[in-house]
This record gives sequence, structure tokens and C-alpha cells, in this order.
Amino acid sequence: MLREGNEKVAKSGVLPTPPLPADLNKVDLTENADQVFTRRYARRDGNGEPVESIEETFWRVAY
Repeated sequence: MLREGNEKVAKSGVLPTPPLPADLNKVDLTENADQVFTRRYARRDGNGEPVESIEETFWRVAY
């Protein structure tokens, strides 16, 4: 099992994150904070587009 996980990390370059809990609170940011967050911290795809929400990012970092 550990080997499979290492292969996934090697292919994608990112660690897997467990699914969001159903009872996770919504993150409420100001418009400016939302723009800064998206510009600086959101995980992006190959085209540079954000691929995760604020809640997903906070969950990934907290995990």
C-alpha cells in the first residue's frame, strides 16, 4: 500500500488529500482576502487555473 502511495506522489508531484468532511464550515473571506488567497495559495492545474476551493485548501493544509 505504501508503495502505491509513493507512486502516485511521484507521478503527480502532490500528496493525496482525504475528502472534505460533510460538516466542514464555509470559510468567509473579504473580497480582497479571497483575491489574495486565490492568487497566492490555491493549487493550480497545468494551465494555471485554480483547482480547489478555499475550504479544500484549508483542509489540505490542516491535514
